Amino acid sequence: MRGMEAMMKYLRQACRTYSGLLLAGAVLFQVSFLHAQAIPIAIVEFEGNGISQTEAIALTDRLRNELFRLGAFEVVERGMMETILNEQDFQLTGCTSNECLVEVGQLLGARQVVGGRISRVGAMFTVSARVVDVQTGKLLGVSDFDLRGGLEEMLTDGMKQVAVMLSGDEVAATVAVNRPDIREPSHPAGEGVGAQRPRTWSISVGMGSSKCANVISISKDLIVWHNLSIFFNAGFPAYVGGGFAYQRHYNQKGLALSISLGIGDGWEVVNTLIAHQWALGRRGFFIAGLAAIGINYGYYVDEDLYPVLSYEFRF
Repeated sequence: MRGMEAMMKYLRQACRTYSGLLLAGAVLFQVSFLHAQAIPIAIVEFEGNGISQTEAIALTDRLRNELFRLGAFEVVERGMMETILNEQDFQLTGCTSNECLVEVGQLLGARQVVGGRISRVGAMFTVSARVVDVQTGKLLGVSDFDLRGGLEEMLTDGMKQVAVMLSGDEVAATVAVNRPDIREPSHPAGEGVGAQRPRTWSISVGMGSSKCANVISISKDLIVWHNLSIFFNAGFPAYVGGGFAYQRHYNQKGLALSISLGIGDGWEVVNTLIAHQWALGRRGFFIAGLAAIGINYGYYVDEDLYPVLSYEFRF
């Protein structure tokens, strides 16, 4: 009994203070979990059309660095690639087919290989990139990117956007909206590229009370979600809640505002409105909309404290 009272006291205090140490711990866990899930990937030097070989190498190196910074990939370093391939007497020149990319990936121990072409026509740069699965030889997806500007802008900004496109669609679509000169990436319907994409499940466990809840969620797509929600009694078998959360979603991170509405006791259908703020390069983008629908189950240990189990489907 004393143990239960101590736990209740601790949870009530957590609801009032929302300790910064707890949030920091969640962030550290996110980083370690993300590193464990990194996908080994190799980037073959892109073909150049209308640009010099030196420029093609520089742009490919920048793409390699940007993919590494996203954290979703374990990128094979160019010098290591050259050493291993030279030892095998393998020539990358003219390696453009999917079969050749698969062979490169097998020699390097990579799970995915990226190849493509960078073209310049007048004042327009065009990047066509594709990702090949080394084990199956299948084309996981393709991304097309256009930028009207100079080589410097392509190097500092353009390759960042290409890296994001190769990591997933959600942020890339935002870039296309905010930058009319950038087309949305094109991926075959239903195919995943790089990091896991949305439309997935999650299971959350946590402890809560009639006034607040602290939940840590680990799922297939969302690495860590730490949420503080404040609930209000609506005067009938229902509750309204809202709060803030810090999340790491592979190439997306930031604060999220959630608003929940549940009806009934026991199993409850919850609609969650989530506003996301991501940092991408030097630009910030804001998206708001219905992001998830979940089913929560909780039961009271006493009139105030209850554990929560939640199954959530994210769009």
